[in-house]
Amino acid sequence: MKIVEFVKQLRDVSSGKVRKFYDYILKHGKQFEGFIPSYNFIEVRLLTKVIRPQLKQCYYNSGILTLLSRGKYKYYEGFALDKELPIPLQHAWNVTEDNKVVDLTWEKTVEKSENIEYFGVEVPYEFIKKIGRKGLTKVLTPLELYFREVIDKEE
Repeated sequence: MKIVEFVKQLRDVSSGKVRKFYDYILKHGKQFEGFIPSYNFIEVRLLTKVIRPQLKQCYYNSGILTLLSRGKYKYYEGFALDKELPIPLQHAWNVTEDNKVVDLTWEKTVEKSENIEYFGVEVPYEFIKKIGRKGLTKVLTPLELYFREVIDKEE
């Protein structure tokens, strides 16, 4: 998968904690292909009336869906690639209990959901709940905060 190779390249040109961060993503990351439009999920359709997802706000959109669903829609963060673009982008999305991607941000602009590839790690609901809405709008993403506060201290 092109994304995994991209993350390996980022790791290889990094050092210290940044390299350790990419190692964590490579070790624990999951791959997904395509997303299911949110209108296929009644609960998500109702929640999007409250969330009102915005373009370029993937961390917030995905985090709020995780919070409002009380963790039913898991928060994932990592990289996503539209096969029509040359490079993966840092991104956040949600994953259902049966491992289907719900992407409130990109579904507004992407024409073919099957053209999207994802590679990232889950940030646990309890951590998303801990940082709350304010943590979803900071300079550091929820994954970066989770890595600093939890993962980096474990190793």
